[in-house]
Amino acid sequence: MLLDQINNKTLFNQTEIGIADYLIKNIDNIESLTIHKLASETYTSNTTIIRFCHKLNISGFKELKIRLIKELENLYKFQNNMNFNLPFNESDSLKEMSFKLAEIGKEIIELSYLELDFSSLNDALMKIEKAKRIFMFAKGDSYINALHFYNNMKRINKYIILSDYLHASSSNVLNITVEDIAIFLTYSGNNYDYTKYALYLRKKGIPIILITSSTDSILAKIASTTLFVPNRESVDSKIAPFSSQLSTSYILNIIYSYIFKNNYKMNYENNKMKDKIAQEMLLKKGNLK
Repeated sequence: MLLDQINNKTLFNQTEIGIADYLIKNIDNIESLTIHKLASETYTSNTTIIRFCHKLNISGFKELKIRLIKELENLYKFQNNMNFNLPFNESDSLKEMSFKLAEIGKEIIELSYLELDFSSLNDALMKIEKAKRIFMFAKGDSYINALHFYNNMKRINKYIILSDYLHASSSNVLNITVEDIAIFLTYSGNNYDYTKYALYLRKKGIPIILITSSTDSILAKIASTTLFVPNRESVDSKIAPFSSQLSTSYILNIIYSYIFKNNYKMNYENNKMKDKIAQEMLLKKGNLK
């Protein structure tokens, strides 16, 4: 989220920290704030504020205001009693528990959409389409998302290399070329091995896409393109990765759907043909018994 980036003081110099602090303290009045007033209140200039915006990958003050207003609306909309770490309690009936899980699912998908940075998403899609091979790094719960993505991409003859399979991640890193792309899935963004791999890949000029919730991780700074999912889950206190798996799966489904769409008719016909062949093979196998 943009608010998280503004709160991240490591991005800015001392003058820019003053601008960030003023924005956070006066966030409720952002709609009426002008660039001239912000410059006056922070003893800076319009040019300094524009540079501040550029550090956030934003074109200027007008876009900064629009993005912040949108984020505030989203935050107010979703400020309720929903607990993404403990979505139900021991006294809930089966019906109540089922309803709460459905609500969490709906909310996290809507949040994921509202927080999408379409500029970064487009950049990631262009890189993925151009890549000769796609190397995917994912562990634990993220690996399940990677497997689902791998299975979908096979349907359209795009083969993913699951780099952590059989603990072969380090050797896979060495095999990646500039014609390929690396995708890292890590909700927390804190993975020592992945940080080492990403640094090595960046030196080789290999595009890196990161899908994470962490705006201030080292990986987010190394990656060529970062796609952020909503940070609504605690690594320590969650009972299951309900929201993080859904939000990551949503992003991966968008990537798959976009690539499918670009050759829609051919991919649709190929899928039908594969299903038909698979059914025929199963029938033959059954007849052999």
